[in-house]
Amino acid sequence: MLNVIKKYLKMAGGVSVVWAMGYYGYSVSWLWMLLVPYVWKSRINKAKHQKALLGQKIAKDEKSVILARVEDLPSWVYFPDVERAEWVNKIVRQMWPYIGEMVEKILREKVEPSIKKSLPSALQSFTFSTIDLGDIPPRTGGIKVYSQLKRDEIYMDLELNYSGDCDIAVAIKGINAGIKDLRLHGTVRVVFKPLINRPPLIGGMRVFFLNNPDLDFDLTSLANAFDIPGLSDMLHSIIMEQIANLMVLPNVLPIKLAEGIDLNKLKYPQPQGVIRITVIEAKDLVAEDISIIGKGTSDPYVVLRVGSKSVKTTVKDKTLSPVWNETFEMIVDSADGQLLYIEVFDDDQGSKDDELGRTSMDLSILKEIGFEDE
Repeated sequence: MLNVIKKYLKMAGGVSVVWAMGYYGYSVSWLWMLLVPYVWKSRINKAKHQKALLGQKIAKDEKSVILARVEDLPSWVYFPDVERAEWVNKIVRQMWPYIGEMVEKILREKVEPSIKKSLPSALQSFTFSTIDLGDIPPRTGGIKVYSQLKRDEIYMDLELNYSGDCDIAVAIKGINAGIKDLRLHGTVRVVFKPLINRPPLIGGMRVFFLNNPDLDFDLTSLANAFDIPGLSDMLHSIIMEQIANLMVLPNVLPIKLAEGIDLNKLKYPQPQGVIRITVIEAKDLVAEDISIIGKGTSDPYVVLRVGSKSVKTTVKDKTLSPVWNETFEMIVDSADGQLLYIEVFDDDQGSKDDELGRTSMDLSILKEIGFEDE
């Protein structure tokens, strides 16, 4: 109603001015002169209004606005789901010395005691003799933010790559081994939840790897390291186990940012659901156990892994076409980004098991069959 009244008063004022000029005998040129600032002001107001509307549209959906305004876009213009964010790398680079001190504290106070408990009693002298993460920080290759979620949470995935100059040394029963050229790659998810209506607007964060990251490293002091057979494999297993226990789903690293937030809800989020997997059979596997008499064979078994949790089938002796028909249930914490790993091994008593094959499945396919609604 207010807009109608304003419009009426403007029209009435204009008509009154025209009538007054005619009544008092003014020249029509005066009317034309008055129209110039009126038209100019109207044009400026219209341009401002259109600019404001465009800004609102861009804020809602930049991609559709650009595609609507430009008919033929250059081939190099695209709108990826995963974006580069160099500003994150600059922030991490500035914070790296402080991150290094925090990581050293975690390794000495939490990881080292946990490793000692998991090792045999003869090797419980394990200790970190040197921890130095070096000067080269990890880099973020790409960032993806999920918008179609609940109103009180934000999901952000970061592709993490670390290939730094760290200097980490461990000692076991007087034998020293240094870890160098540590390389790590994986997807880190950061969940900002809950969003609150007071500073700092974010109540807490959950940081975790969706799946076990790829990890590789080299050893120094090899002359000493070879005194313990399989030391490299043992260290690799220890590091992967500790990473999984710390921050591979369903384990998360909770960070409380505001008072009144329940830390347990951050650390132990509600899982998204459970999947039931049946391992039926395999055919024509590779023969890893060579027999002098007759054909070669294998003793296969299957390992299923989701996040940090894994299950294993029974071992089928001396067959290349095993039949299991075994069913397992596994918790899925995120159907968007988590992978189901399927690995087949040949069981070797007294030595490392041979890998017969592996594959993986993106569990986001479960969303297509209504996994989130169950």
